[in-house]
Amino acid sequence: MPLPRFTGSSSRRAFLKSVRNPFVVLCAGLGFAGLAVSGDAAVTYAPGPLLTIDVRQNRHQISPDIYGLSLTNADPALIAFAQDLQLPVLRLGGAQSTRYNWELDATNTGDDDFFFAGNGAASYSAAASVDNFVTSATNAGARTIVTIPMISRINNVPGNALDCSFPQSITPVQKAFRTRTPAIGAPVVAGNGRRNDTPGTPLPITGAVQAHIDSIHTDNTTDHQAAFVQYLINTHGTPLTLFQLDHEPSQWHVKHRDVQTAPIGFNELTTRSIAYATRIKEIDPEAQIIGPSDYGYPVIGGTAGGRIGDNFNTHGLPLAAYYLRAMSQASIAEGVLLLNYFDEHHFPAPATGGQPIAFAPAGNATTQAQRLASTRSLWDPTYTETGAVIRLIPRLRELVSTYFSNVPPDDSPKVALSAYNFGGLESVNGALAQADALGIFGREGLDLATLAAPPGPTQPGAFAFRIFRNYDGAGSAFGETSVRAASRNQAQLSVYAAERSTDGALTVVIVNKTANTVTSNLTLNGFKPGPRARVYRYSAANAGAIVSLGEWLTTPYGVVGSYAANSIYVLEIPNRNLL
Repeated sequence: MPLPRFTGSSSRRAFLKSVRNPFVVLCAGLGFAGLAVSGDAAVTYAPGPLLTIDVRQNRHQISPDIYGLSLTNADPALIAFAQDLQLPVLRLGGAQSTRYNWELDATNTGDDDFFFAGNGAASYSAAASVDNFVTSATNAGARTIVTIPMISRINNVPGNALDCSFPQSITPVQKAFRTRTPAIGAPVVAGNGRRNDTPGTPLPITGAVQAHIDSIHTDNTTDHQAAFVQYLINTHGTPLTLFQLDHEPSQWHVKHRDVQTAPIGFNELTTRSIAYATRIKEIDPEAQIIGPSDYGYPVIGGTAGGRIGDNFNTHGLPLAAYYLRAMSQASIAEGVLLLNYFDEHHFPAPATGGQPIAFAPAGNATTQAQRLASTRSLWDPTYTETGAVIRLIPRLRELVSTYFSNVPPDDSPKVALSAYNFGGLESVNGALAQADALGIFGREGLDLATLAAPPGPTQPGAFAFRIFRNYDGAGSAFGETSVRAASRNQAQLSVYAAERSTDGALTVVIVNKTANTVTSNLTLNGFKPGPRARVYRYSAANAGAIVSLGEWLTTPYGVVGSYAANSIYVLEIPNRNLL
């Protein structure tokens, strides 16, 4: 069927009025192929929200660093995945990095893994695991984030030995045990440091337990970490990495309770941060410093963080605000920016009584729906989580603007999420949430993000990254210049758009979060589309691939499209003026 011809403004208005209700368009038989409506006669189409793109508005560059991964080691499969998609940044971090001793190339795993100390490897060499990570990431074309420990005590068990903070031999009654066998020597039976009660009260750190913990740890100092930074620069060159000031310090008394028995206070954290950042900048003034890398909204917007000594009640500010003010004042005093990225972590919380979301499997239908809604916590002033309006990315920017007001905007800290996770990455549900988050990162102007606990390269969550970095298997990626894209109902269809510099194409990502095939009108303003758009889809119908749907015909004013249930679409619309 030929495309409609418009002979005057009245006919154009009539047509546009009709396509605002895609269901009417379908019933009127306006040419399914001609109007780029996909699907077949057996599918029941639901009318969807109007989607609007205006390439003249909200134009800004999308930082490529939002497409990053956070790893705990140089996993070959994930490094290869990063190289294939040209992911620009990889982070080496997590709770285990807090007590890493570079000279011994070993850490204490903390509460995450029964407080094992050392690696039990056949041999070790200084910083070998970090060297391997940095080399692998660099060969894959990525910059690296390396964590610099700031906690007062770090591991003192060499990488070729194995020990733990709460051995069964000292405390035979604990809540749980785990056994590991080193390459040389007897097995080590480690306890989780909790009494055998409900819910598992932490063991007191006294007597023989305290003596043993002291014996397998050593004092951390700025000199020790300065030597680590110097070693990395000498080995790998400069500028080498982004250096992260530890990991979630407000959780040290939980994850590392054997050496940090009380919550860290506001003054203690900022004093340490300034001292370590200053030493790093002395070694390399161009080094990029990331901090405080804490565990999310409770630290940013509430009283969590320091619960004893000096804290919210003392200072009248949440920890993140107090931290930024202190880092700003210290930067002015030192004459160098001591914080290049204001970084926090984000793990959405379940509804009261609900199943976990972050780091959790897909879950039931209620949890899956909540996961898809939880991405609104990144931006939406009408969305609440545990009773709080988070609007995380705008809030981070506002905090930087407030507390670094004396620094020119181009020189003030950028904003980052060096660890985030919406869960369900083994499922299409998780892939939808991940794609939605990546779209939001670009639209909202986030500067850096690395996904914690990333999926394997063949899992559904990995395809969310392919949607933005290589949707056709030939290197085609989402554009670099974000433009205004809006949906009248983002809970049904999310839409993100960007112009691509290499060919001038408009790339559009549409996420259908519903269980229905939805048909919607996509209107284009300020952009003259070519006659055909290339279309790709990821959905449960083929969870192992992004499928090409061929070409959809466009009109001068947009595209009417049908979007399958629980799916992600890419529309690559050429610029008519460049054809």
